[in-house]
Parts: sequence; structure tokens; C-alpha cells
Amino acid sequence: MLQDYTTELPVDYDRLIQVGSLSEMFDAVEQAGPNINIIVWRRGELAGDFNTLSRAITSEYFTDRYLKSLNSYEESDFLEKISRYEEFSPQVETAALQVANDIKETLCHMTAERQRKYMACITAEGYRYKDTHLFHSDGAVWRLLAAYTNPATEWIRNQDSVLVGKMGQTPIYDKAEGALTYQFQSGDIWVHAGDYRDDFPAFLHKAPEPQLSHSRLLVTSDLNCGA
Repeated sequence: MLQDYTTELPVDYDRLIQVGSLSEMFDAVEQAGPNINIIVWRRGELAGDFNTLSRAITSEYFTDRYLKSLNSYEESDFLEKISRYEEFSPQVETAALQVANDIKETLCHMTAERQRKYMACITAEGYRYKDTHLFHSDGAVWRLLAAYTNPATEWIRNQDSVLVGKMGQTPIYDKAEGALTYQFQSGDIWVHAGDYRDDFPAFLHKAPEPQLSHSRLLVTSDLNCGA
């Protein structure tokens, strides 16, 4: 019997490109043909304690579900705030440095809005807007996501989708009978196409089910490159 979920990437899926670095990822965005809607760098397990880091961020830094910066990203400010957390450890610092480096490496590719709102720490109860927990596409041209905790974002191939209606203005999809749900892993960083990329097929994905044992930690960015 076909399993329902897999963390493996699909073989011979012509909408997916797999890369080995951030520079390759951004080059692929610029060169992507109309059929491409997902570009993935599968980095593997990252060093550091990201679950505790997500608790530290929620406790010490966040006023909403996004970290906000008035002008530009300040690594020293971020690390100083995280170090106040009662469970701070070298493993938490390692995780924080990884997130900080990912932000620095992607900041110049972000839209102006996302340069002020780029890190998400989603509570165990899930997103405020519940359509995020159903298969949907994003209101963006290209959106970057980096996952640091499991479970990570789930997604389906476009040919495996069934339009089931709308929640507000958001089209909602389900997967076809017998189809696989693919799931990213912690350490993965990817760029996916949204609704604003002309008439090209958007990437369909959803947040994992709420009521998790810990917050989800993501870096998220709308890109200023690609078409």
C-alpha cells in the first residue's frame, strides 16, 4: 500500500529543481522556466538546539509572531537578547548563529517589506489564519522559507491536487486519492512560486497540524528577484 507521507523529494518531478547552495538557488530563481515552482537546497541536519532557540525567541524577543527590525538586521542585538534566556546554552548559541547567518545571506534578496519582517516563530497552537493549515498557494512571486524544527511544511505536486473551494479569497486544495504528501525536513531551505508569478502554476503547501509539542521556527522572505 502506498504510504501517505514522505520526507523524500519526488523523482523526475519537472516542477522541482534541487540545488547545493544559496547562490545556486538564487541563480535558479532567475533562470527558472514557466513550469518550475519549487527550488530546494536539502542541507541535512544542522548543528544546534533549534527547539530551545524557538522558545528563547518567543520569550525574549517577539511581540507578535514576527521578529521586527526597524532598519536592518542586527546580529549582535539578536544574540544578546537570546543569551538572556534561562535555558541558553552553547547549543542554543550555535543555532542562533546559523539563523543569523541565513538571514544575512538572504537579506539582499528580500523585498523591502520582508527586510523588516523575516523570522517567524509559530506557536504550538498553529497559525492565526487557519487556511494556512490547508493546502494553498501564497500571495507572492517567489517566497523563500528555511525550516529549523520538525515537523516542517507539507506539500503536494500540482497534478495530485483537487480544488475543494475557498476560505475567504484563498483557494483551498486537497490531495487526490492515493497521492503522497511530501514534507520538508529541518535544515531544508527552499524557494517556491506564488500566485503573482503570472499564470504559472503556484506551489501548493500547508503548515503541519497544530497542537505541536513546540513552536516552529522559520526564516521567511518574499524575493526581489525572478519573474
